[in-house]
Amino acid sequence: MPLEIEIKGRNGTPEHEAAQTLRDVFRQGIPKSTDGHIVIISGATLFGQSTKDIDLIAYGELHKFKLPLRFFDEDGGLLSGDVFVNNFCMCMELKRHAAQDVLLDGLVLKVRYNNKLHDVTHQSEKQKYALKQFIEERTGRKSPYVYNFVWLKGLSQESLMGLVGKSDHARTGHNYLPSRFSLAWLFQLACVQRRPFKVPNKDYWVANSVSQKDSIHDYNICDALELFTHVRQAIGDLTRKKIEKISERLIKDQKYIEDWGRNKLLVVSGRAGTGKTVKLLRLSYDLARNHGKRCLILTYNLALVSDIKRTLAHMRMPDDIDTYSVDIQTLHKFFYELAIGFGFGQESPNGVKFIADFIPKYAGYLSEMTEFINAGVIQQKDIQDLMESRHDEIAWDYVLVDEAQDWQPIERDLIYKLFTSARVIIADGIDQMIRSQAHCNWAHNVPHAKTFEKRCLRQKRNLVEFVNNYAEEFNLGWELDPVEEYEGGKVVICTDVTPYNIFKREYAACEALGNRAYEMMFLSPPSLVVRAKDAESNGERGHVSTSDK
Repeated sequence: MPLEIEIKGRNGTPEHEAAQTLRDVFRQGIPKSTDGHIVIISGATLFGQSTKDIDLIAYGELHKFKLPLRFFDEDGGLLSGDVFVNNFCMCMELKRHAAQDVLLDGLVLKVRYNNKLHDVTHQSEKQKYALKQFIEERTGRKSPYVYNFVWLKGLSQESLMGLVGKSDHARTGHNYLPSRFSLAWLFQLACVQRRPFKVPNKDYWVANSVSQKDSIHDYNICDALELFTHVRQAIGDLTRKKIEKISERLIKDQKYIEDWGRNKLLVVSGRAGTGKTVKLLRLSYDLARNHGKRCLILTYNLALVSDIKRTLAHMRMPDDIDTYSVDIQTLHKFFYELAIGFGFGQESPNGVKFIADFIPKYAGYLSEMTEFINAGVIQQKDIQDLMESRHDEIAWDYVLVDEAQDWQPIERDLIYKLFTSARVIIADGIDQMIRSQAHCNWAHNVPHAKTFEKRCLRQKRNLVEFVNNYAEEFNLGWELDPVEEYEGGKVVICTDVTPYNIFKREYAACEALGNRAYEMMFLSPPSLVVRAKDAESNGERGHVSTSDK
């Protein structure tokens, strides 16, 4: 069977063109007599991972393919000999920066974007481990070894040598690829990341991502990625498309971006269901796509983080460090990275910094950072240095805060000290308090522009009117305006303790409109809930179910 090379991904993109170039590298470097199967995926999206975008993924198997390579042994001695490559798995980050915008700071490769330096080395490492975790989560098996590379499309081989030096250690002590390279160069750098295995009593070595008895194709990497591609293509039924268009128009009509351009804190306020979070997402998307900004959405809601990450992936929003982007994090993760950047915590044996007691002592760490800044121990220059050194976690052009009313004042003040109020947009819920009962005021003594949302973007018209009537009957002080285009909505009140037929009927109607199960809500009174006792004897978890009596 001759060598087969497949390219997967969207045509007409820079990543797809790079995949075609990489295919040519394989074809030119592998003899025609060699059997094998290679898959190259361009523009891959790793749903569910903190780093989701990977420009190129390549994996494959080769039969009796070897290259003469040089690499270092454990003592730093230079070795050379034939290395058999039976299988491999790799990911690549593409950079198109010109030579003057690429520099090496010690062992860290940085590129310049919008007059800021961005750490590409850290970005490449994050992609490597995101791919490993993605594979393990989808297959339930230990991931293949993943080689990671930075492909500097704007640098010639000569320019790259000028960057890393021309000694043997300089040539092999990195994972950078010039605009044009050979297959031998590629696997030469792969051997730097993982030293080839010396076959006992033989004069050759072996470099594999999985053992020879396993097949790299058994992991079905391509199938896992294509599954989520199909989900992305199929998502957005007619009802959702209609709602998205309406909400987009409402935001556009209210001219939020004009207020943002006046160097003021922008406050989007309103009751639950008025679409404040959707507006934050739309605003961040507009700032990124149309103004080239890097935006971070912060919330304490873990479920919301997962939901918005999926939404951003479907919107094809990039998460590269050197381009516009939108990301979402929990506020605790953000302040954790900030604390590490300011020197708190300790370092593990493999060089990873961590803070073991961050959550239990969360308030104390916030207070300490605040004191350092107020006392001048941490100055504005230190903050700017931090923005550069931990750019992908800390340095953002704009921060959008969800459920801002439920934050702590010290959290608010730290955000202001880092970004200033003019680079902050908040969603302020009127009566949605979970973390505390004290409303956090972000607008006090701060120039701001405020909107009050009354239109309910979460529920259809009939549901809004039902809730308004209920609130009026019981003097709850709640009134929202329905969106006329949001037709429909139904409330079913049933005294049957086993309303399966109703569920079946409504679910079928929901699906007929192109919706999914999450468009429905079922509520049961506590009197009909049976709590099963924890079955500690067999280790099974207890459960909650509605009564069937």
